[in-house]
Amino acid sequence: MGDQQGENRQLRAAPAHQLSAVGQVGADRTEDAVHRSTVVCHRFVTVTWTVVRVGVQSCRPWRVTGSIVQYGGNFTEGVNMTIRDEGGLNRRKVLLALLGSVLIAGACVRYGLSGGDSMSSIVLAVLGLLAYAGILGSRTEEPDMDRFAADVRNDGLGYWRQQLILRGLQSRLYIPPRLAVIRPGHTNEVAFTFVKPAWSQTQFSAKIATLLVAQGIRRAVVYGRGGSGKSLLALMGMIGMFEQPGTLVPLLLSLNSWRASESFESWINRRLVSTYPSTRVLSPRSPGGRVGRLVRSGKFMVVLDGFDELPPAFQQDALGQINGFFMPTDPLVVLTRQMNAGLDETLAVPGAMHIGVDDHEPARIGEYLKSLPDKDAVVHQLADRVLTDEHDPIAKILARPLYLELTVDALLDGRLTLPQLDAVIAAGGVHAGEQYLLSLKIDDTLAQPDVPGGPRAGLWLTYMARQMSRNDVGAFAWYHTVGLAPAPILAVAAALTMIPAYKIALTMPVGLTRGLAIGLFAGTCIGLMRGVRSGPIAAASAFLVAWLAVAAVGLLTVPAAQTIADATEIALAAGLTTLVKDRLMTAAGPHIEMPVRLRAWSIATTLIVAMAVVVAAATKAVSAAMHFDDPNRGFAAIIIAVVAGVGVAVVASRVLVHDPRFVQPSTVLLTMRRRRGGVLRPLRSGLIAATAIGIGGGLGGAVRFGAEYGLALIIIFGLAIGVPVGIVGGAIKWLSAPPAKGGQHAVYSPMRNDRLTAIGIVLAISAAAIAGIVTLTGAPLASLNTALQQHSGMALLVVPLDGVLFGLTIGVVVACYYSAWFAFSVSHAYLALLGRLPWRLFRFLEALEEHELLRREGLVYQFRNIEMQDHLTGLKK
Repeated sequence: MGDQQGENRQLRAAPAHQLSAVGQVGADRTEDAVHRSTVVCHRFVTVTWTVVRVGVQSCRPWRVTGSIVQYGGNFTEGVNMTIRDEGGLNRRKVLLALLGSVLIAGACVRYGLSGGDSMSSIVLAVLGLLAYAGILGSRTEEPDMDRFAADVRNDGLGYWRQQLILRGLQSRLYIPPRLAVIRPGHTNEVAFTFVKPAWSQTQFSAKIATLLVAQGIRRAVVYGRGGSGKSLLALMGMIGMFEQPGTLVPLLLSLNSWRASESFESWINRRLVSTYPSTRVLSPRSPGGRVGRLVRSGKFMVVLDGFDELPPAFQQDALGQINGFFMPTDPLVVLTRQMNAGLDETLAVPGAMHIGVDDHEPARIGEYLKSLPDKDAVVHQLADRVLTDEHDPIAKILARPLYLELTVDALLDGRLTLPQLDAVIAAGGVHAGEQYLLSLKIDDTLAQPDVPGGPRAGLWLTYMARQMSRNDVGAFAWYHTVGLAPAPILAVAAALTMIPAYKIALTMPVGLTRGLAIGLFAGTCIGLMRGVRSGPIAAASAFLVAWLAVAAVGLLTVPAAQTIADATEIALAAGLTTLVKDRLMTAAGPHIEMPVRLRAWSIATTLIVAMAVVVAAATKAVSAAMHFDDPNRGFAAIIIAVVAGVGVAVVASRVLVHDPRFVQPSTVLLTMRRRRGGVLRPLRSGLIAATAIGIGGGLGGAVRFGAEYGLALIIIFGLAIGVPVGIVGGAIKWLSAPPAKGGQHAVYSPMRNDRLTAIGIVLAISAAAIAGIVTLTGAPLASLNTALQQHSGMALLVVPLDGVLFGLTIGVVVACYYSAWFAFSVSHAYLALLGRLPWRLFRFLEALEEHELLRREGLVYQFRNIEMQDHLTGLKK
């Protein structure tokens, strides 16, 4: 072993510009040492000078946004104390230059001047590639805000008009809302009066938008009972403002999907880009993220609906976070029902006007009923009752627009008679009458022929409502099913990918075998289990299935002792990765402050190293018990394999996954329209990924067998894996970019788009991997195999058909990062087999939306009114 190490020290790795000769040892040992010293010193001085020069440039001031901010002598009042480094780009340069200096110095110490020369060539080549890709370049310029606001206005107007048509809201007549200004400390209210007894949709939108502009309302809190029409008021006002150029551009978001485990800044920026995808062109690193950039431009207004639907115990903290995020001058509207215990009578939103949406008076209800053009005798009779007796219990039910609409529709359809409603009210009171109307609406919707499921549809809908209530999230999307399946189910699905992963590992040279299989599992596990908390049962399931998968493949190709050792090493690493997955993926994303992110990185690094030590000790113990001695499986080699495999997967996931706590579908828009930013920038980013993957693949081999062997692995791993991933990743980023001239509506990636994206990623990586392997099988393979055999005694066994295996492993990993379809497929199949959700889930949700039982905001569905959800949640099984 000592002779081999001595020989390796004498081998010379080829410079970066002579990669075609990387497999040749043939260096003349009498080469001029003085010349080599000059080359290494020159390159080391170059990198060191980069450190000094960039370090001086990076001395920019820190920008602090907080309770009192001082920058250039100006003071600005704020709330949240956050520190942001405006010189972060230059600090990135410093870190890269420092890393390059350390690598060159380490290579000089470990391998002498020859190794230092090789490492300096690689480092300078990588730094040049990073500079070319834009990582070390200038920041992306922000779009012109006037033009951008116009694009968002047009996109929003187009989408919400489609929603009006889909939900049949354009053809209805509406009773004008009864609005009044609430003045804390005053008993009287200032009411807004409207003359007409009924409005069309166009009149409704125009009236509310005109009221907001005329009254100069930029900040408001709107109160009202459930079913009083607050959400409808917000929708119509938003459409009216969209239709009036020069007004603020409203951004409607529902708070019912906000969880206490997520900060308000993270949630609102995440929901913004999913509901209004054209906003993704903005930088997420601005103070307050994209939303902060919009509201502080003075051209946008945020409308937050459903504050009352947040968990009562969370509302006080939620209000504090909202007030801390928005400045007192930022345009903001919050809609809520009556307050719960612990909050003031009115929400303490600084500078806000408080507006109440009151119940309608009987006289107003009667006038509205008489103005309906399609009324029949029963509606006329109902109007007379309300006008004659203002104390009639039915008048109390009709006082809110939700129950007024449900009653009129049921009477016109023949599903309800006034004597039936009188009987229900007499038996259980007004509340019983309201619940009866909700039941009629739900039963009528589920009985429609275009709603799949028949009698089972009610069970599915009730399950959805209960899950939404149990999780304190008043929204549901098809990809939310990932959080409804048990973690062991997803862990088992991730472990099954070990079959093709281990088959690939057996065809790769030393340094790309077990570590490759471990890394592929780690990537699949992190991608599939986003938003799902792991645990001991999931870890044990992953270990067992991974062990059986490796054993099944290994027993057919390698000796039994090696199979058991491989199964122990790979399966134990898989189980431990599953166990600590949540800790490995915390504090990711640009919204997390740098100190928190650094602490998270240190925790992840410690866990990975500890895992590697445990795996190495267990594997060596099992090998010793079998008297199995593998020269390529030393204690350090196992640690390197685990650290490299899991480490590369964690780094890739932290780069590609915005927030691992929540699964998100693809942002791909399947159209050939020109995108903002063009295609070159995302492809250059993909080239970065290819370089990182190639270097990660060759790191282990370089440590064990020398720089030349590691460089050969970098080429193999980069061509067979890195380039396919880089090209596909760049293409996905390009397809995800907003159109150059707007027109991208809020719903940009339903389940069909996500499915096509996931399958397309697998097929594209398979094709690109086949092309890369075909390239390697030509002249380069001979020289690479020479280097591999001279150092490890093993050659490259991969063939073009193995590209399919790369697609089934690496393709699945990338698809799990860029889409939600694979995780959804596993979870949905589990829930459908149990009868909790329909197989045709997307069609089921669309049908409920068409019949106005659900409404959609971006990609998520919610019940038209929280009272419908509460009604279903309270039903007995």
